[in-house]
Amino acid sequence: MRWSRRRLLAVTGAAATASAGCTSTQSQSETTTGPSGSPPTIPETATHLYTHLQASGNRRLNGSGAVADATPVDLDIDGRPAWLLAAGDTDSYWTVVTAAGEATTHRVHDGTSEQVADLGAVSMPPFGYRASGQTRVIDAPADCGDYTHPVQIDGGLAYVAADGDVVLWQDETPNRLSVSAPTDARLIRIDDSRLAVYGNRTDRYTHGALGDDIEGSSVAVVDTDAGRVTTEIRTRCPGRLRRTLTVDR
Repeated sequence: MRWSRRRLLAVTGAAATASAGCTSTQSQSETTTGPSGSPPTIPETATHLYTHLQASGNRRLNGSGAVADATPVDLDIDGRPAWLLAAGDTDSYWTVVTAAGEATTHRVHDGTSEQVADLGAVSMPPFGYRASGQTRVIDAPADCGDYTHPVQIDGGLAYVAADGDVVLWQDETPNRLSVSAPTDARLIRIDDSRLAVYGNRTDRYTHGALGDDIEGSSVAVVDTDAGRVTTEIRTRCPGRLRRTLTVDR
């Protein structure tokens, strides 16, 4: 089927979420060129836009609504929608990324919609923010995993690299932490300085319940201020955990 123009249904004031299956088959030894120079500067007052709504990965939002009683608003999209980022309150802003990687932002107000920005080609999955009335989408570093996206940390970005390292990019020499994360793993925020991510990728889970045979066999906690992994919880066999804790002395 050829897609020429696709209308995407949005509901005013509602939140949106999109998810990607675990489709990574990249070799653990495969890597690409990492970043150089300084990471993008994101204003402290920025409202961040995630496909999963919150930096913690939690998909639950406060409030209530009645979708069946809502008045739909159509957004005209040139292509097949693949990702959706949402922000706003009375006026909501919807950034739609097509399967071809082209992004546009639309303002929904009082039952109508208008395109307010053409962002061009962006990295997928997208990570965006709004600041000073503008929507921006961050380009992923060159060695970022194909099915994950960077997250903001103090002074820069953190991301899962194609070789499984967690990279803290806060200056011209990024700090690489050996975690062996699946290349589709996503960093989630615990608090202002700590992130959690699946690590120690393995193919021992042959059921492929999450989409492929490569999954994490541990959970690592990264302290971005200290620049190291502080806690790691590993599975030794189903239903059994071994916890390794590193503390400052």
